[in-house]
Amino acid sequence: MNLLVIFVFITITKNNDMEELIEFLDRYKVKYLIEGENVICNILDLSYNEIKELPESIGNLKCEILNLSKNEIKELPESIGSLKCERLYLSYNEITELPEQIGNLKCEI
Repeated sequence: MNLLVIFVFITITKNNDMEELIEFLDRYKVKYLIEGENVICNILDLSYNEIKELPESIGNLKCEILNLSKNEIKELPESIGSLKCERLYLSYNEITELPEQIGNLKCEI
């Protein structure tokens, strides 16, 4: 009797974008929850942290308030338009130009 044994290997590939966002949040000791393709935080205050740039995957973030005021951010990634938040604070940065995708935001700026 011949038995044919088939092994199915499921490879879980890391989502590099998500990994980048998680590393960014870990650097600032942020508590978060991962739900599907989103990283969820309630109130995220990253003001006064000398942040120079945001990860491209910032659009995968879902929070009530994201405070990025008083940093050194020069430009926003295109994914900012996918950000899911109620309020976004960006005052006192070095932003000189906004990406077109910022028009997709559905939060108060």
